[in-house]
Amino acid sequence: MRKSILLLLLIILLALAFKIPAVLNSQSFWFDEAVSLSIAQHNILASWQYLQWENNPPLHYWLLHYWTSIFGQTEISVRLSSVLFSILGIMALYFLGKKLKNSQTGLFAAFLFAISSYQLHLSMDGRMYAPMLFFGILSSYFFLQVLAGQKKINWFFYVLFTLLTYYTHLTGLFLLISQNLYFFYHYFYLKIKKPKLLSWLYAQIIILALFSPWLISFMLTHFSRFDSTAWYWHTSGEGFFLFQLPRSFFFLAIEVPYIELIALILFFVLFLASFTKIKSFSLAARELRLNFNFSPAIVFLLLLFLTPIFLGFLLQVWVVKYYSIASIGCYLTLAYGFSNLKLKVKYLVSLVVIIIIFLLPYNLFFIQQYHHKWHKVARYIESVEQPADKILVAAFVYQLPFDYYYHGKLEVVGYKPAGIEDDLLLSAVKYNWYPVLTKENMPDINQILGNKKRAIVISPCVAGTIHNANLVLDWFSAHNWPLIHQEQFGGFERPSVYIFTNPN
Repeated sequence: MRKSILLLLLIILLALAFKIPAVLNSQSFWFDEAVSLSIAQHNILASWQYLQWENNPPLHYWLLHYWTSIFGQTEISVRLSSVLFSILGIMALYFLGKKLKNSQTGLFAAFLFAISSYQLHLSMDGRMYAPMLFFGILSSYFFLQVLAGQKKINWFFYVLFTLLTYYTHLTGLFLLISQNLYFFYHYFYLKIKKPKLLSWLYAQIIILALFSPWLISFMLTHFSRFDSTAWYWHTSGEGFFLFQLPRSFFFLAIEVPYIELIALILFFVLFLASFTKIKSFSLAARELRLNFNFSPAIVFLLLLFLTPIFLGFLLQVWVVKYYSIASIGCYLTLAYGFSNLKLKVKYLVSLVVIIIIFLLPYNLFFIQQYHHKWHKVARYIESVEQPADKILVAAFVYQLPFDYYYHGKLEVVGYKPAGIEDDLLLSAVKYNWYPVLTKENMPDINQILGNKKRAIVISPCVAGTIHNANLVLDWFSAHNWPLIHQEQFGGFERPSVYIFTNPN
């Protein structure tokens, strides 16, 4: 036990060796973080005017409100909240793996979590994904405790952490599906009648009843506005969805083909080892016999791993963060296979070192290069602005992160149709996920600019298409405003600055 705890501490130190430099080197907030922080600046009651229109449940924003009131609102302090939950997630994953099989399973799962660039990305993002994973792991742990028929207090903790998962992010509902599927497998297929079916159903009713206040509000304010123009219906990626999603749990943002090929073969062997044993092998007879053993623990892990991914495949929503719950099942399945191999210590250590080497370039990318640039956009405009200029944000919701960093003297106008709320945060929350600007409702840009000599237009490349920002850029071209300079910046949104001069 003592040795396992010491190894767990080493794994946590390894995780911190990546996470702390990543946060310290991180730069400006991106749009989603700016929304989180802006909402968190309001108390619980005042924040509801925004949260009732938000796509995500409120717990993250309320936790962040109290966190920032203690530790401040800088980029580092906000992101350290995610680092904390990520480290807690490593600890919780160890105990979940230990519960499923043994300490070695828990340690290897915690190691994969700690070394994953996917988890590094989530932990340097001041959003709700790291807290949701932590709560989801604890929900899964107490779910197994409930099935084991141990202390009644486990029912309370299961309901609590499941509810916290749901209230942190809507994709936490993947647990609702995977856990219920496994319970019915446990109850009807394995014929293990503890806990009683009614007890389980009562627990689910209680959870859904306690979640229903937000869920009903969400349905009333959002379902009437759902249509095919929402951005998440238009996400895409390269390759095959059912392969690319699990791949992202280890290899995110960059591609190093030879490393990935070898590492994926290794991970696939671990995956097979979780439910496969070699019964007999003869090279001379060219015979290989395998024994497949889908233990209850593996069935649970495969449901946890594959349920979100298959649902995502059906919906074709290519947003890897939405499937973070599945990463729990992925790491634990590989760890289960690792434990089944029963490697000698020297081979075990060699395998761990090889995995660290394979995943190191991806982690270094996030530490050294993956930085958002809204502060540089603001500094650049401050350096080139002239008194007769006006700033126009083509995708108006992105005025929110720009305003956070801009300290110049020019008027900033978010280009939006008539009828959109003047409250910038409210409009950003309500309209960030689908386009409201069309050719038919475009305000008169001449009227907005008046007699200004230059227009400085900001347009995020990634979200520009979603918000029809090209309509604004096309207007300047159609009205013969010469483009005298264009500057592109990095980060996820890749904002561009265009400077047009008045032809009159």
